Amino acid sequence: MASGEISLFKLTTSLGNSVEQPIRPGERFSGVFVVQLDRPIQATQIVLTFAGKERRNTGPDVGSATEETEYFTADLTIWKALQKGPRASTVLSDGLHTFNFTCQMPHLNYPQSLRQPQCTIVYTLSVRLFSPKSDGSECVAAQAKNEVFVTPLVTALPAAQPPSMAETLFFERKGKKGKPAIELRIGLSSDHIVPGTKLKIDMSIKELSSSNWTQVIIKLFERTRCRDAAAASFAKPVWSSDRILAQASHVRPAVFDFFVSDSVMEKNGLTKGKQNNQRQA
Repeated sequence: MASGEISLFKLTTSLGNSVEQPIRPGERFSGVFVVQLDRPIQATQIVLTFAGKERRNTGPDVGSATEETEYFTADLTIWKALQKGPRASTVLSDGLHTFNFTCQMPHLNYPQSLRQPQCTIVYTLSVRLFSPKSDGSECVAAQAKNEVFVTPLVTALPAAQPPSMAETLFFERKGKKGKPAIELRIGLSSDHIVPGTKLKIDMSIKELSSSNWTQVIIKLFERTRCRDAAAASFAKPVWSSDRILAQASHVRPAVFDFFVSDSVMEKNGLTKGKQNNQRQA
């Protein structure tokens, strides 16, 4: 195709344009493809392709040989020339052409969009405009590709009761385990989590000996691991990536009171030394 025939070739979507607006399993999203032609061109069809792929390094160094795994690919013809009948034509007229379409993400929990030196997980939406060749076949005359962000649903295996755990934490000194410090118990309000829902966490801390802990940080994260084959062990994945979904903290009441009292004194222009002097006076 001669240069200058296409002045605009743009693809936009309603979802997947940012991490804050990702596409989730089974979700439908719409889009618009716009092409501006300065003059009529020979064209046979316009095809939209939605695909997900994983590329990973096979060697220890960045830039080494890579392997590619295709999660899925789906084609949608959004325009096709009439090649039979009295109105048959393979000409796409000049001017602005707008094509609306709707796609659906497969209802499977594919990994999140990811870009790391060891591995790249990319979901793309591409559009190709085909033109006829003299031998009766067709070739790609123009194409555009957008990367879309995909996020899986967060779920847990169903259980008879909401999950809970208890763990005893020990003092450590010079890399050796010492006497027990605290017993930490955590209970969740549900055995499954979906986006937008609130999760109640019940926590109890039992001090087994005098300790100077200040706060407990709770993190909910998703861990994605890749194996070479189904028989390979998860203990030694090819790559692994953690994604923090939510985070909360619990400050020890005594520490919180100390900070509040300290800030109140500073607000009133007092320090511990000044306060003691005033008391003595």
